[in-house]
Amino acid sequence: MLTDGDVKIGRDVAMAYDAPLDGAPLDGAPVDTRISRAVRWLCLCAALVLIASIARMSVQGVMILPWIQIIFAPLIVLAISQISICDRRIPLWVSCTALAGILLGGVLTYSHVDLAQGAFVVARFEEDALEKETKIFRDRIRKTVGWGGITLVGSHYDSVRNESEARGLLVSNKKLGGVIWGTPRWLNVSLQQHPPLRLFEGAGEAFASDYALPQKYRQLKIITFVSGTGLSTSAEYPTVEFLGGLAQVWRAYLNALTSPQSEDSFEMLTRSLAAVKGRWTTFSHRALPMWMTGTFHLRRAVVGDMDSPGELSCAIRAFTAALAQLRPGDNPELKVAVLNNLALAYIIRAQQVNHRAVMLKQAKLLVNQAVILASQSLSPIRDEGFKNSIETLQGNANVILSKKGVNLRDPGERSSKKDRNLKAHEQSRRGQKQ
Repeated sequence: MLTDGDVKIGRDVAMAYDAPLDGAPLDGAPVDTRISRAVRWLCLCAALVLIASIARMSVQGVMILPWIQIIFAPLIVLAISQISICDRRIPLWVSCTALAGILLGGVLTYSHVDLAQGAFVVARFEEDALEKETKIFRDRIRKTVGWGGITLVGSHYDSVRNESEARGLLVSNKKLGGVIWGTPRWLNVSLQQHPPLRLFEGAGEAFASDYALPQKYRQLKIITFVSGTGLSTSAEYPTVEFLGGLAQVWRAYLNALTSPQSEDSFEMLTRSLAAVKGRWTTFSHRALPMWMTGTFHLRRAVVGDMDSPGELSCAIRAFTAALAQLRPGDNPELKVAVLNNLALAYIIRAQQVNHRAVMLKQAKLLVNQAVILASQSLSPIRDEGFKNSIETLQGNANVILSKKGVNLRDPGERSSKKDRNLKAHEQSRRGQKQ
């Protein structure tokens, strides 16, 4: 009987019982075969990454980028799972977990299911093909917000080139509160639409009994929505601080107007946002939180349980400060909203002071100024939100100016009518000469 270490010698036979022959591993697979297999899988991974990079560089549009990531990520995970290190492969559960994490990350990134109601998204900058600067800028905004920034500020993989595309994104996803888009040098903020609100909706008992307002004033409405604003990124930290604060304030804005008595912290948020200072090329965006502050105090002056002339004074000061931030030509839509709401504040003030005629005259001047500005700046192609603001202004002008049928026509229509008149005049002159 053979024992360990014995050697049996026969015809062309040599067998050792204490160790396997050289080059024959225990599992029966040659070592060079396993090495070559690992090398092949590594080459396959490198090839997949190279193909994805070449496809990304050769295609101008970035819509293909998400598809490349989604398609190639599972293949790369599969390739890595086949690599054997020291006769051991990556466990199947690890590969499955990685694959599930990739798919979940893609869903969270491209569907915004992880974002809170009213969240802002940063669209890919036009000059940022690889989204590098966009994501860095988004993360800086998140830091200014705090722990809630992850769900309050997201990203949109595609670029937004104009206001119409931004408005389409907001209309298609009512969950969003705003879209930040533009270039690394200039950013635009498009805001989710809020419906206009009646001035005396939910008025308190004290207000209704103390002020015998004419019945026609019950039709007045507050403009609660503007399409957005723009700001430069020359002062980056103040810019991200402003945008982070705006994301928090805008989502709470409508609720603060409908229930102003329960939103004591809202004023602090808007005032701190308006106090952000930086070396911007224009300060028109600072008028936005000031207008929101004034509108909030205007509502508190109406729905309060007791007489609040101080609230009305705060509203007038906030609106006046907002106008001081707007240069001629800066955001005419926001200026129209400020003038409209400031006129409503003077209408109420006229019932509280002895100089009633002076207050009413001031309200009429403000509304007339808003009408002129809206008539001059209204373009043939505008979003529905701006049209709602114009309709609100028209209704208020009919009441305050005591003029029926105030019409804010499109300047394009006026110029077309003028051109038609000139053409008709030329034709008549040519007929007379003939």
